[in-house]
Amino acid sequence: MGKKREFPAGLIAIFACNPIIVVFMKKIFSLMLVLLLSLTAVFAAGPLKIMSYNVRNAKGMDNAVDFGRVAKVILEAAPDVVAVQELDSMTVRYGKKYVLGEIASRVNMHPTYFPAIEFGGGKYGIGVLSKEKPLSFKGYSLPGREEQRALLVAEFEDYLFACTHLSLTEEDRMASLEIIKKIAGESTKPLFLAGDMNDLPGSPFIKGLQKDFHLLNNIAEMTFPAPLPDRTLDYIALLKKGAPDYKVLKAEVIAEPMASDHRPVMVELEIQEEKGEVFTGVFDGLERSYKFYAPEGLQQGAPLVFVLHGYGARIEHVDDKGFSEAAEKYGFAVCYPQGAKDGRGNPCWNVGYPFQENMEVDDVSFLCKLAEQLQKEYGLSAENTFCTGMSNGGEMCYLMAYCGQETFKAVAPIAGLTMEWMPQEYKRTRKIPLFEIHGTNDKVSEWTGDLQNKGGWGAYIAVPDAVEYWVRRNGCRNEVVENLPLKGDGAHQVIAHRFVGKKNAPQVWLYEVVDGVHSWFNEDMDTAGEIWKFFSMYLVSSR
Repeated sequence: MGKKREFPAGLIAIFACNPIIVVFMKKIFSLMLVLLLSLTAVFAAGPLKIMSYNVRNAKGMDNAVDFGRVAKVILEAAPDVVAVQELDSMTVRYGKKYVLGEIASRVNMHPTYFPAIEFGGGKYGIGVLSKEKPLSFKGYSLPGREEQRALLVAEFEDYLFACTHLSLTEEDRMASLEIIKKIAGESTKPLFLAGDMNDLPGSPFIKGLQKDFHLLNNIAEMTFPAPLPDRTLDYIALLKKGAPDYKVLKAEVIAEPMASDHRPVMVELEIQEEKGEVFTGVFDGLERSYKFYAPEGLQQGAPLVFVLHGYGARIEHVDDKGFSEAAEKYGFAVCYPQGAKDGRGNPCWNVGYPFQENMEVDDVSFLCKLAEQLQKEYGLSAENTFCTGMSNGGEMCYLMAYCGQETFKAVAPIAGLTMEWMPQEYKRTRKIPLFEIHGTNDKVSEWTGDLQNKGGWGAYIAVPDAVEYWVRRNGCRNEVVENLPLKGDGAHQVIAHRFVGKKNAPQVWLYEVVDGVHSWFNEDMDTAGEIWKFFSMYLVSSR
């Protein structure tokens, strides 16, 4: 036991008798108490509760305009944030009232409004109610033949929240979808989208939305018309890119038949604690960062897997792709390195794109040195270290295969390319197990290649030809073809081409995602699980 520390009696007397010190200490104590309460509030924040409610200007099914009735529905549900549709502001028909403000004052929430059109001496549009005041907000116009539509994006400290009310016309909704995706693609925080989409589950619009968003509400619960709902028009969704790990605790349509012609949709989410910690270090004279995650109880000598992001992305865009969960399930450590910025200011891996001509960063050196550092620091296996990555990260995997490095024992590019210069520069490659996953309808990294550099990434060869090189190099000419089971509704068919050779020949796999686009393909398969299945064939016993 350590010795108890005691204050000298004279020092105690000075503190007790000096009023200036007493006042000072009281202030310090008060400040510490405030800080402690603030931290407690953060950690006790609890689940995030999201609502979407088309309130029809608080005009109920009895044709009575009753702001208190709508407010009561919201107060009883106690959401953190609400997407609100059909809101007049200062129009003649609603007595020059600011409808969102009327509701906000009754529920003690911050109103944020964006008009879609000028109407009746005022405006008509959409809004957001929130317990937390937005840091900023921005409105966008969307197409609508019957009337112009709108999208409102409010920024909060930890996420973006978008509210919309879409057109009654399918063509306008599909055009709106592309605008929404473009805006969402520029987000740097998790983004929620909620509103009256005016479309049914299974429609082309909703299917298109699901390619980029997770639907969070139970679409089997009907929302319209409120007295006896027979269809679902209202949705709450989460952008897949940059989405945190989450668990839906509750998803419901609130049984309110009178306050509006729509019933409100409610979702309660628990945001899972992030796995891993971000570190920085100096490699080849440059400060680099990476996120590292080792599951609790990981054995000494465990494997190590690197996961590389795509062009312009960051660590947080890849640590939610299932590899941390796979690490827990299969017993390996995972590292998410951050690419250096190019001349455009975008994080990337230096793989010889034309616009990287003046980029002097040696990412092969960085990744190898980082892997060797982690192996020593955490007691991980030098014989069982592997690398995967998507898009630009996939190109980096191919570069690892060509350059002859020996740190990474197998590579698995996802939507990756073999740049034309790679086989031209590296004539004497070593055999290495390689697994490519690629969509045949990828418009960014085209399945058929781009030897004319029409896309601006530099000349690259067709995916089947890129794979064929390693089939020949590894001497695995026997092809086994299998259709993977469909993962679910809307999933693409995955055709597995597995090339095998003699007993010790490194295998080459190509997973052809039929009509698949530029993605990690988690909607079509357990991508992390399939990649680990491949890597695990090349595990060797630790020495």
